[in-house]
Amino acid sequence: MSDVTRSIVNRYFQAYRERQPPEAIAALFSEDVDWNIPGDTARVPWIGRKKGRAGVADFVRGLRERIESLHFEVRSILVDGEHAVALGELASRVTSTGKVIESPFSFEFTVRDGLITKYLMLEDSFAVREAVLPDIEARKKAIQNYFRWVDDGDPRLFDLFTDDVEFFFPKFGRARGKDAVRRFGAAFQALSAKLEHDIEGLRYIVSDDDSIAVEGQEWGVTPDGVSWPDGTINQGRFCNVFQFEGNLIRRTYIYVDPDFTNADETRLKALRATL
Repeated sequence: MSDVTRSIVNRYFQAYRERQPPEAIAALFSEDVDWNIPGDTARVPWIGRKKGRAGVADFVRGLRERIESLHFEVRSILVDGEHAVALGELASRVTSTGKVIESPFSFEFTVRDGLITKYLMLEDSFAVREAVLPDIEARKKAIQNYFRWVDDGDPRLFDLFTDDVEFFFPKFGRARGKDAVRRFGAAFQALSAKLEHDIEGLRYIVSDDDSIAVEGQEWGVTPDGVSWPDGTINQGRFCNVFQFEGNLIRRTYIYVDPDFTNADETRLKALRATL
């Protein structure tokens, strides 16, 4: 029994190293395999419990899409009848963040009738979670460049977006794609001869869905020479909500009053009367 167990476990690691097809690897497992890789399943999509050979194949495909293996070494395999434990170490790069996971590991196997019926992998789950989490500082840097390049009219601005970026601005509406952002920029230039943001004073609110909300202050000058805000009615306050894909912006919604010079007299009179 121990020889069969060791042989099946070795075949599994060989198939893993050779990047055999997911279905070929899954064929080494029973249909009712108890498969588990504990960890933060809410943030790490490839871990957790899987069901049957289809679940094993899905794991292999998902892992290869998200992880680049840099080092994988099995140092020893301990076998006792139908049970085996493999010990080793790994290093992998998460493709979405570029971060590297370095961790010792242990695999626990149970082999019956020539198939793996139990699979438990233990690794540094905290390191895995941290590697999957986005680089918040890099995203903040992208946001700072966004405002800086908006102010300067720098064409590098468009390199910050995904090709299908979703964009919203009051009165302009919602649109998708870099061309929509360019159209908005051309229209906005007709309203503002100068625009400047307080980049050092930005306030960041980071959420768990790859979004960062930014509160800040801006000021400018219209083409006819009117400076804003006036500090009384218009305070120059705004809020942008950015959603990221990696370190690229895939969604930005801008919440601001575009009536920079208080020209909407009807609403001004109605609202100021309440003070």
